[in-house]
Amino acid sequence: MPSTKLSDVKAYDVLMATAFYERITQNIDAFNGASAGALRMLSQKLTGDYEKLAFFKNMTALSRRDVTSSAAVEPIKMTMDENISVKVKRKYGPVDVDRGAFRSMGMDPDEASVLAGQAMADEVKQEMLNTSIAALDAALSGQTEVNKDVSGAGSDAKMSHSNLNLALAQMGDKSSEVKLWVMSGAAGHALLGNMLTGQAPQFNDSGISVYNGGVPTLGRPIILTDCPSLSPEGKYVVLGLTDAAALLKISEQAEAFSQEVLGGENIITRFQGESAYNIQLKGFKWDTQNGGTNPTAGTVATATNWDKNVTSHKSLAGVRLVVAQ
Repeated sequence: MPSTKLSDVKAYDVLMATAFYERITQNIDAFNGASAGALRMLSQKLTGDYEKLAFFKNMTALSRRDVTSSAAVEPIKMTMDENISVKVKRKYGPVDVDRGAFRSMGMDPDEASVLAGQAMADEVKQEMLNTSIAALDAALSGQTEVNKDVSGAGSDAKMSHSNLNLALAQMGDKSSEVKLWVMSGAAGHALLGNMLTGQAPQFNDSGISVYNGGVPTLGRPIILTDCPSLSPEGKYVVLGLTDAAALLKISEQAEAFSQEVLGGENIITRFQGESAYNIQLKGFKWDTQNGGTNPTAGTVATATNWDKNVTSHKSLAGVRLVVAQ
């Protein structure tokens, strides 16, 4: 059974804790305020596999009234649809640690519990970010009205503010509702290198870089995160998101446990945890027939598992731009 042994760690005299587990380098805090409210992490206890909320759909009922006619008029009925979020359940570990390895580094073996807890929290947030972006990318990719693919446009195929503007144009008079750009680090620096010369990021922490909105970004901040779905082979995907584009609801209390495992050559501490959250996308409902319960990351990132539940594409989570690398 694999476990972390002394040969797996670096027992430095000073730098000890940072040598135990690889620090998360990807942006894991791109939620709430940092995302201009486009990606929101909430805490809301939810039972079952789905959350369903009914709403009345917008309708067009206003028209010219003919004052010279007495003809009967066909009534317009109010229609309803529903928002459906899906619960995804995740596990952490089990992770086994040799307690003697910590003693050899001059550390209390119980410190491993703190490290494991921090690592689990980081990984949970990272997975939530990656999954929400993959879900948004998939859902928006299935709606031609909000997609702009210029990856085959020759000299105009690269990252540029002109192409960002083409993406915004998909929203027409609602383009101002796009609050945030989300793109990979490579895509962002390709854009920033050409157009934001001399401008330093407003905020930089844990891999996230937020730049003040200006002309090159069309007045919107940028979140750079190396989510795999944003860098398909030979291309970059850029998402322009509206307010509350994705809600990540922590719907079950996360649990983390540790215990000593005896009976082997060395005493082992084992860590294991569980968590769950619901994914809700603006303008879409989860297809309970196609997508099913407790979906995998691949299932969440499948366009046909997200059904449009609004009349106008301008009420969706945003726009999607595809450019060449």
